[in-house]
Formats: sequence, structure tokens, C-alpha cells
Amino acid sequence: MKVGRHWVIDFDETLASGIITWALDFAFPKLIAEHRLPFDDAVFHAALMDAQERAARRADPRVLLRELFTAMGWSAELELPLMQDVTTNYRPALFDDALPFLEALRGQDQTVFIVSNNPHSVAAVETLGLRPLVADVLTPKSAPNLAPKPDLSLWRLLTARYPEITAETTTIVGDDPWSEGEFAAGCGARCWIVDRKGRFSDRRDLFSVGWVRSLVELTDSWAR
Repeated sequence: MKVGRHWVIDFDETLASGIITWALDFAFPKLIAEHRLPFDDAVFHAALMDAQERAARRADPRVLLRELFTAMGWSAELELPLMQDVTTNYRPALFDDALPFLEALRGQDQTVFIVSNNPHSVAAVETLGLRPLVADVLTPKSAPNLAPKPDLSLWRLLTARYPEITAETTTIVGDDPWSEGEFAAGCGARCWIVDRKGRFSDRRDLFSVGWVRSLVELTDSWAR
């Protein structure tokens, strides 16, 4: 794989577990077990994909959660306990491949920028010890009049701060083909999506991006 020397990497679900992964692994199974809720994997997957696509287009998360519960036939009264569980117990945790990936990039004299829609990513990067491995962390709170990806305002801020960055020298890595995929297309840069749980396996042909299941695969692909 041909790579440039600049990497624009998402944070949630790419380098560290985000709310979606935590909810899928812990909050939803707990809610289902405690309340003996009916569960249809196909219905849940379809509703989740629809919610993720619309979230990338800035739909109200509360509306998306209500529609997911409606699709599953679950009581709306259980939305609050789920949200309280997530709010109280979720903490970002690095994926096992994140630190080796960033260290490999540094070893190859690649420059890493974290560009995240989550304003809390700045603090999380510090807490998780990643700050020495990245040149900068940008979120929609980094400057006035910024919007979340796939809006290009974060790309314009990045290239204004670092004029040496161009689409040709940049590889974008994320977990969401709508957010990062459309962001990369607008920038004109190459893009890789890390699909850790294979959630997009039946939709990959719809997107002009590269796909890997882990950052290790991405590291291996440029080493060959």
C-alpha cells in the first residue's frame, strides 16, 4: 500500500473504545438480560446501521435511540436506564493494536494528527498517554465555526495550521464509512476504515474506501 507521510486518525472506535462499542459489549447485553427483552440480531443490526448513518449526518441521538428501541419492540421507559449506565460507567480504553500502530508510524517518521468529532478526545488522548505520539488533536471545539466530520471545516483548520499537509500526502483512518469516508472523499485523500466487529461486511461495496479488521492489518499492508 502506498502511503503518504501524514495520518489523520479518528479517536473513538478507531484508537479507543467509544460509546458504541461499550454499549454493544456491556450496556445492551446488561439491559436485555435484566429485563428479559426480546432480541432479533438482524433487526438490531439493521437499526444500528441506520442509526450510525444518520448520526454521521447529525441526527438527534435521542431520536435515534428511540427509533432503535421502537424497532426492537422495547419500552421507551428503558432508554433512561441505558443512558444512565453509559453516562456513569463508560470510560474510553485503548484497543490493543492502537499503541503499537502509533509507535510504528513514529518509527517510520510519519506524522499523526487525531481529528475527532468528540471534544472529550483531547483529554482522553492525554489520559491514555498518546499525546507524545501525535502532533495535534483537533475537534469541533478547537476553533470557532467548526462542524463535525464529514463537514470539511476540520480539514481546512488542519491544513491552515500545517500548510505542508495535502490530500496527496495524507491517509485518513476511522471506523465510520459515512463520517470518515465522506470526509476523506471531500478532502481528496485515501481512506481506510477499521471495521473491528465486521458490522459493515454486507455494505462494503457501497463505499470507496479500504477495509481492515484491525490496525495491525493496516500496518502489515504498508510494510509489504
